[in-house]
Amino acid sequence: PDLLAYRNAGAVLIALKTEEKILPASVVKQVADDRAAEIEEREFRKIGKKERKEIRERVAEELLPRAFSRSRVTRALVEPQTGWVWVDTSSASRAETLLS
Repeated sequence: PDLLAYRNAGAVLIALKTEEKILPASVVKQVADDRAAEIEEREFRKIGKKERKEIRERVAEELLPRAFSRSRVTRALVEPQTGWVWVDTSSASRAETLLS
């Protein structure tokens, strides 16, 4: 995360930029199912639940670098004299991320 702060008249304007990777579960499931089917064909055996889960986790790790990125900027105004903090978001989790 990138943090930018600007001070003026005793108040501090803060902007926090975060980036998250977007990897749809349906894409991971499809690629993992294809891989599992390929293994079943090649090795003439059924894939168990545990191995299927491991394949899904491996596929997610492999696809993550190619996933879409979404950037978000959360702004806040801090007034140290009054102890007030205004966070410009309706999401409690994004406000907590900025405050932490």
